[in-house]
Amino acid sequence: MANAPIYQIAFMFVFNQDFTNQKVQLNVADSNDFLVTDSQTAQLEAYSGNTTPPLLNFSVSGKQVFFNVSDGKTYGGMQALVWSSFTAGSPPTLQLDLAFSSGLITATYNVPGGSASGQLVSGRNTITIGK
Repeated sequence: MANAPIYQIAFMFVFNQDFTNQKVQLNVADSNDFLVTDSQTAQLEAYSGNTTPPLLNFSVSGKQVFFNVSDGKTYGGMQALVWSSFTAGSPPTLQLDLAFSSGLITATYNVPGGSASGQLVSGRNTITIGK
């Protein structure tokens, strides 16, 4: 998207109980994109120093972040760091559709630099960057 600002976003997923085979999918629901370039790489890491749970797969494309956890333990979790464009305007926004089991996983986001953070829910979410 031309002239749209670009930000790194950390999505955190913390497990509220033990489980097996759980899918989490974030879809961009507006004209923005997740970006994967040489200088804007996506990564997945353990949440809060814990061990990264076993994954069946993890992928990032222009409109989607997806992962499938084969085995999750209570208080475990993961953090996905991705880059995204935000609709140019005042203030810039990113709309996401999130699919996951909301009672099983707590999802939050943080834009480094303190410009935005909050909780995500299953369904439509809007991230607004404060200026």
